[in-house]
Amino acid sequence: MKEVVLGHAILHRGHNPLGMLAIYMIWTLVVLLAFTGWLSRTDAYWGEDVPVLAHLLFSNLLLGLVVLHVAAVIVMSRLQKRNLIKAMFIGKSCED
Repeated sequence: MKEVVLGHAILHRGHNPLGMLAIYMIWTLVVLLAFTGWLSRTDAYWGEDVPVLAHLLFSNLLLGLVVLHVAAVIVMSRLQKRNLIKAMFIGKSCED
């Protein structure tokens, strides 16, 4: 975060530490979404609100985190003067 506030960014091979944390959180939320979706359909929790509400919470958190992550990619692309979105698709660093 300090890099962004100061207006310069250190080049990282792959995700920076905050980006990696976001990726771990995204995958965790995907697993929790799958689990709560499955759980809400089991006989033990059929008709219960708790797994459905947890599923809703995790889906909203995931959506917000994905939007934040994409915004951070755009900001870091501009700070580093690199096309990080293109790099994700081709799998190599893109120097602009």
